[in-house]
Amino acid sequence: MKKIVLILCILLCCSSACYADIQVDLSSATEKYDVDSNVVWSGKEWITTKYPPEISGDGESFTLVDGSKEIENEVLSRTVTYFWTGSDYLIYYPIIQHTYQAETLDKYLYRISEDMKTIVDKYTIPDKAWINNIVYHDGKYYILTENVVSKTDGTANSRVYGESCYNFCLYESTDFYDWKKAELPFELAKYDKRPSLYNINGNIAVINYESGGTGLVADGEVYTNPEVKNFGIMQNDKVYEVKFENLVGKQIDVLGEYIYSELYDEENDKEQIAFSNDGIYWVNLSLSNQRNILKVYEKNGCIVIKSLSDRKAEFDIVDKEELNLQLSNSLSSANTYVRLNNTILGFSQPPITENDRILVPMRFLFEQMGAEVDWNDATQTATAKISASKGFGDNAAAVGMAEQGSAIDSKAKPLEARTVTFSIDNTTAYVNGAETTMDVPARLINDQTFVPLRFLSENLGYTVEWEEANNTAIITTE
Repeated sequence: MKKIVLILCILLCCSSACYADIQVDLSSATEKYDVDSNVVWSGKEWITTKYPPEISGDGESFTLVDGSKEIENEVLSRTVTYFWTGSDYLIYYPIIQHTYQAETLDKYLYRISEDMKTIVDKYTIPDKAWINNIVYHDGKYYILTENVVSKTDGTANSRVYGESCYNFCLYESTDFYDWKKAELPFELAKYDKRPSLYNINGNIAVINYESGGTGLVADGEVYTNPEVKNFGIMQNDKVYEVKFENLVGKQIDVLGEYIYSELYDEENDKEQIAFSNDGIYWVNLSLSNQRNILKVYEKNGCIVIKSLSDRKAEFDIVDKEELNLQLSNSLSSANTYVRLNNTILGFSQPPITENDRILVPMRFLFEQMGAEVDWNDATQTATAKISASKGFGDNAAAVGMAEQGSAIDSKAKPLEARTVTFSIDNTTAYVNGAETTMDVPARLINDQTFVPLRFLSENLGYTVEWEEANNTAIITTE
C-alpha cells in the first residue's frame, strides 16, 4: 500500500496491555498530515470517488479516466466506491451517500468494464438496502447492508430532524443475483452503530458494535467511540465468534495488510495501538505519551497517528517500513488456532508447537472450558478440575436425568468429575490421582503457563480434532 490512505477512524481500548510490545520511536509531526477521504483503494489502484475517476498506482500521480454518459446518467454526480474483481469493477454508493429519502426504492450494485466506460450488469441489493462493505472470499461475495429511515418529531406534520440506520444484514452470493443471509453467531447491532466487514489477508472479519458511546472533538471534528460487542472470523464459510483473553475494544479498522485497535495500558496510564494480521493474535506498538487517538492512516510512506491533546489535534509519524518489519517478525502467517465448540480463542500469546504437540496458554483455555485451576507457585504445579455438571457442558438437565437413573445420549460426556495435575517442565502428570506421562511438559513462557492442548483436553473428558485446512485444533465439550 502506498502513501495515500485507505483507513478510517479508530478508537479502541483495552483493560490492560497484554500482548508482546513493539517499541517504535514516535516524533511530533512538524507538518500537518491528514487523510484524503476522496481517495480509496480499489484492490488494484488508488482511485478518486467521483465518476469519471482519477486513478493512480502510487497514490501520488493521478490520471483522469475518460468516462461515458451511460455510467454518468446512472450514478449521476454521487460519490461511489470502486471494488476491483480481477477483471472489472463493482461500484456502489458509500455510507456517506446513504439517505432515508430512498428508503422505499431499490438500491443497486453496478458492474462496469475495466476501461470504466460500460455498465456490464446491474444487480438489485436485497431488502432495498444500502451496501456498507463488500468483500470476496473463496468464490463468494459478501455484502454488509443497512436500511436508513427518517427520524421525525412524532407530530401530525412529521417534521424530519435526522435519520437512523438499522436492520444490518450480511448476505452472500456467487453471482449477485441469488443472495442469502450468511449465518452469524451473534445478532448484528440495531440503530446507528454500523457493523464492519473486512477481508484481512484472506480472513473475513465481522465486527459488531454496542449502542451508545461518547464523542471526542478536535479542530471542529467529532469522533465517536463505539464499543465492540462481538468479533467474528470466518472459517469454512462459517463465521465463528472470537473470545479474547484480554483485548476489549471500542473500534477496529484496517491499515494496509493489518487491522489495528487502540489499547489503554492501565498500569502505565498510557495508550497503545495493537496490530494483527488475522484478527485473532495481536502485538502492540507503544506510544510515547498518553493520548486520545482519533485517526490512524497511511500517507507519504508513513503511518500517521492523529491524536487529541487539550482539544487540539497532534500528529505522530511512524516509519512504515520499520513498522512492517517488526510486525512481520512478530506475527506469523502460519499461526495455530484453537476453536472451543463454536468459539475461536484469541489468546494473549499465540500457541506454540513442541515435538508436534500444541501448547497453549493455560488459564484462558481452562476458563473457557469451565475448569477450575489451582496453582502452587512453590512447586510450579497446577491442578485443573472439571465438575460433573461441567462434563455435560453445564447442562443441568442432563445431570438431573442421570441422577434419577434416566437414559442419556451415549455421546454425552462422563458425569464424574475429572482432575489433572501437572508441573512445569515435568512430563509426569496425574489424572484423577493416577500417574501418567505427557508427550511434552507444560512450559513457562513470558510469565504464562503453556500446557499441551490435546493431553489436557482429552484427560478432562473432551474431544480434540485437527482441521488441517485452517490449522485449527477443535475442542468439543458438549
